[in-house]
Amino acid sequence: MRRRVKNPMKRLIRPMLNNPLRLLGLFALTLLASCASVREPKHVYELPDYTEEDVRQEEIKRIGELKEKDSVQALWRASLLGDGATFDDCAQLVSTEYAAALEKEDWFTALRLYKSLAACSWSGLPALEKDGKARSAAVVTGIQDLDRIEIREGLSEEDLVVTGPSETAGDRLSEGQKLKIKAQ
Repeated sequence: MRRRVKNPMKRLIRPMLNNPLRLLGLFALTLLASCASVREPKHVYELPDYTEEDVRQEEIKRIGELKEKDSVQALWRASLLGDGATFDDCAQLVSTEYAAALEKEDWFTALRLYKSLAACSWSGLPALEKDGKARSAAVVTGIQDLDRIEIREGLSEEDLVVTGPSETAGDRLSEGQKLKIKAQ
């Protein structure tokens, strides 16, 4: 004859299973004891409160870091930001790199830098003096298409202007360079 071993847990659980109220109480106690939301959180996260000025200052900081790596990207970001001082700093840096590329006769880099300055409408691009030497002129541009650019301010009626593809001007034209004047 086999002797049956009594399990003490069965004696505790069986009466609870027979009584639905006790079963519900056990379930609620187990749920509350295991719930993580009952405990106090370690960190309470708050939404950041950024003002437009904070965002602008962060972007200026990023542009400053980017100037060391890629001056053209920094120029474009400064142009989009619309901050005059940051844009002028970046344009001067790109202009210096442009002049260095011309001296090294690295035409591809010089062309890329010149086109970047021209596309951002930088006022320091080379123009022509009356004595036949190239000089920079600050201008305000208007509408443009593939062949023409409207100059709204910065030139007088007597000023002579270098015309032609920007590739030619960008590759061959530098500040103070002597030029031949052709009649139209």
